[in-house]
Amino acid sequence: MVDQMQWTNALSTRSSLEAAINDVVEQAVASLTAPADLGLVFISSAFMSEYTRLLPLLAEKLSVPVLIGCSAGGVIGRKQTGKTEEIEAQPALSLTLAHLPGVKIRPFHILAHIPHPKLSQR
Repeated sequence: MVDQMQWTNALSTRSSLEAAINDVVEQAVASLTAPADLGLVFISSAFMSEYTRLLPLLAEKLSVPVLIGCSAGGVIGRKQTGKTEEIEAQPALSLTLAHLPGVKIRPFHILAHIPHPKLSQR
């Protein structure tokens, strides 16, 4: 399966950022049979005061060439039980990893200011 695409996801609702990172990395990495080429991370707004800690802590546990993500009011992912859940208004961290053989990934960053959703609807 090393030459085939693989995707996996893990969700943690642990209230400690460190514990949540440990959970999702352990679960997601164990599900892949080849190294991840892409990581997608979603962190709930309940961790807002710890946003700046996310990437350094994640980098200690996970080596992935391209990692992108965002914060959200609601985070969706697969719990250890295999059940997919959406978590709102509480701590949650979701990590999706992908092994993408033959795929070139070019990440980019948007520097322009993005208007608030309510303002952009006018």
